[in-house]
Amino acid sequence: MDMPHTLRHARLGEAKTRSGETPLEAAKYQFVVFAAIAALTLVADSLILTMVYRTCFTADDQYKPPSMR
Repeated sequence: MDMPHTLRHARLGEAKTRSGETPLEAAKYQFVVFAAIAALTLVADSLILTMVYRTCFTADDQYKPPSMR
């Protein structure tokens, strides 16, 4: 039985993915994409919390009931 090309090489650095990159290079790209998504999520959550905070609290950090908003 013939083994797939990626399994013929013993060392991780020598194996190639279907796109021609090593698994280590693919993992680096995955980490960059993950870090970008995490950073964008952090920014979006910060903006949402800031807007909610400004809507629900006064300048003196007191809670504003819905009738006062």
